[in-house]
Amino acid sequence: MNPEPEGVDALIAQLLHGKEMEERRDAAERLGELADEGDSQVVQALIAALNDENEWVRWRAAQSLGKLGDKRAIEPLIETLQDSVWRVRLAAVQALRKLQASEALPHLHAHLDPSYEPDAAIREAVRETIQFLKGQPRRKKA
Repeated sequence: MNPEPEGVDALIAQLLHGKEMEERRDAAERLGELADEGDSQVVQALIAALNDENEWVRWRAAQSLGKLGDKRAIEPLIETLQDSVWRVRLAAVQALRKLQASEALPHLHAHLDPSYEPDAAIREAVRETIQFLKGQPRRKKA
């Protein structure tokens, strides 16, 4: 889908300058749905939103970066693995998988340690992402 440039520009402005969390969160989601891969302005706006004060905006930004598939998002998503909110970290893991970001492997390995990553669901997502990035088949659950 190729949206009108004014529409994308308005969503970027809403994402970066919206006063309400809901409008910033919704703009992050819409940008992930509408933008074309390689749209530099959108990617940069979503990367900036990874530092939003609100966890729901950061969560949607990480998800949208995964959808867009732009490799420029890899380093900021690696940094987002340190977010204080579990759902944001999980979205970063999932986005790195979608981006096939093998350069994230050393950072992902650290998240297998329960003393480093306390959330078991994230550790499992990390384990599966590492296997995927290494080209190993997924483990079947017993």
